[in-house]
Amino acid sequence: MRALDMRLSAKTQETDTYCGPAAVQTVLATMGVSAPSQSTLADAAPTLHRHPRLRRLAAP
Repeated sequence: MRALDMRLSAKTQETDTYCGPAAVQTVLATMGVSAPSQSTLADAAPTLHRHPRLRRLAAP
């Protein structure tokens, strides 16, 4: 299946900080795959908020 042939199944962000989990849900839903909740996805992903080392790397 080509990407141009797919119908996008967009998911709305549940919080201001869940852009990544919402994007993952959108990709999986578009592919016809059930995705975990956005909070589950957020808990599984390293983020600047939860990982001080990453925050230091991202500092200007």
